Amino acid sequence: MCLLLTLIAALFSLVVWLFKKINAKKNDRSLLAVTGMLWSAEAMWCAIGAISALSGGSFLEMTVKDALLGFVVIAAAVAMYIFLRLKNKDAAQ
Repeated sequence: MCLLLTLIAALFSLVVWLFKKINAKKNDRSLLAVTGMLWSAEAMWCAIGAISALSGGSFLEMTVKDALLGFVVIAAAVAMYIFLRLKNKDAAQ
């Protein structure tokens, strides 16, 4: 479940970043960094799922603990984005 939640968050952040880059002509490096973090987590969970499937387990785990992990990762990504935005605002002043 964390794989699916992180995939949705990574796709959403990528679309928002591309929209900002194309329409606002502004490169939001904070959002780009968070998007990279989410895609890295997605790649890690895909590798773990593949190893689990090769060893006879399931690729996706649909448990409450796994969903909670996905929400924690998304919350950490949002917190990191807010931190980076505040840090960049302070550096610009």
